[in-house]
Amino acid sequence: MNLGLKRRIYTRLPTPMRRYARLAYYLISSPFGGKRRFNRFKYQISVNQKELINYIPPIFSIAINSSCNLRCPNCYFVLLGGEKAFEGGGMIKVEDFKAIIDRYGDHIEQVSLTGGEALGHPKLDELVRIVKDRGIRVMVSTNGVFIERKIDVLKEIDFINVSLDGYNYETFKKYRGGTPAEFDKILYGLDLMRQNNLKFGNSFVLSEENIQEVDLMLEFTRTTKPYLTLFNGINPHGCEDFTPLLASSEKVQEALTRITSRNDYPFDIELPVIFDDQSPDFAKSSCIQPWALSCFNDKGHMSYCCYIDHDP
Repeated sequence: MNLGLKRRIYTRLPTPMRRYARLAYYLISSPFGGKRRFNRFKYQISVNQKELINYIPPIFSIAINSSCNLRCPNCYFVLLGGEKAFEGGGMIKVEDFKAIIDRYGDHIEQVSLTGGEALGHPKLDELVRIVKDRGIRVMVSTNGVFIERKIDVLKEIDFINVSLDGYNYETFKKYRGGTPAEFDKILYGLDLMRQNNLKFGNSFVLSEENIQEVDLMLEFTRTTKPYLTLFNGINPHGCEDFTPLLASSEKVQEALTRITSRNDYPFDIELPVIFDDQSPDFAKSSCIQPWALSCFNDKGHMSYCCYIDHDP
């Protein structure tokens, strides 16, 4: 079935029925679909329902490099760690990475390579090949500065997310703390990926403080021509410099209305989570990440959430 048609049908279902629709789809589409399908089925019946799970979370996020060449003020590492955010950062060893994939590769569906700055890992090509040899989808998140030097291995990756946040050098410097030369490298890297027909997206972190700039971000993205533009809502961990996106904010509602009133975008758009903290459902809502995602650090240690300590 066409993906767009499936989405339209799914979004028109009453919320209580959606979980059962997903279960029915996985049973009908592949009743004997192997370990990954069976693992996905157990995920679907457990998410937000069971405290003890008997499956492998289908998505692995692995911080292959916990050091970074930028110091973005809205990065949660910086928000939590300050000036010491990347002290002691290292690169995951190929053998530790391979041990993770060898142990769980028959069950998982996607591996996201993150950081720090993932493209700073000197053996990125070996890590990508380990994942691809198991038939697993691989994604990478990058600040874009090292795209040119890693273009050959990027050709092997299913999706590349480039975190921009800024739409010109002034905003890049404000939100990413980079130099003019680094901004030029990112622009060149985006053009290089487009020339090579790579599937990539541009992402922006939004808060109450910069939501009014969303139109400028979209116009800038027209020039980079990505497959997807992704907007993330900030979780500032109590930092007074940034305010989460709230449904009660007039600025947020105005920006959302402007974005959704147009249908001429030459790329897909993924909108951010906007919290309705006045809703009676808000306090009862739970994050699905512990059911869906396992996070690994550069030592190969695992966590159920990227905001808590990893454990060997």
